[in-house]
Amino acid sequence: MLIALHTALGKRPEAPTRVMLHHPPFDTGIGHIDRARLFTGSGLLADVIARHSQVQRVLCGHVHRAIQLLFAGTLCQIAPLVGHQVTLDIRPDAPSCFMLEPPELLLHWLDKGRFVTHTAKVDRAPGPFPFLLPDDYPGRAR
Repeated sequence: MLIALHTALGKRPEAPTRVMLHHPPFDTGIGHIDRARLFTGSGLLADVIARHSQVQRVLCGHVHRAIQLLFAGTLCQIAPLVGHQVTLDIRPDAPSCFMLEPPELLLHWLDKGRFVTHTAKVDRAPGPFPFLLPDDYPGRAR
């Protein structure tokens, strides 16, 4: 699998790229998730990613919680979920639990060759409400 990834990344070194996995290639600090550690070969994956500067994100899921880490010179993000979230409890002996937190997702926008990532709530909230800004405020829409 990693040889195929290295080969595929080598074919388009100029293309802004995201690599997507289901399981995260790093420990999260959430004990029961880290003990399950369903992804093996993190060091080998890091070696491949580090050789390809066009990789701007490594994206994964499984944990049901927004978490990020610098990995092999790029940002590795775990996406939250539109269902339940794994409880944020970083005690090593914390029980395996989930929370019915507001659903979220990651929205990736490719802008001028760069990925900009937003974490967005799925539930509707009141608003939008306009800012009351002076006419000379920088960035004010005209």
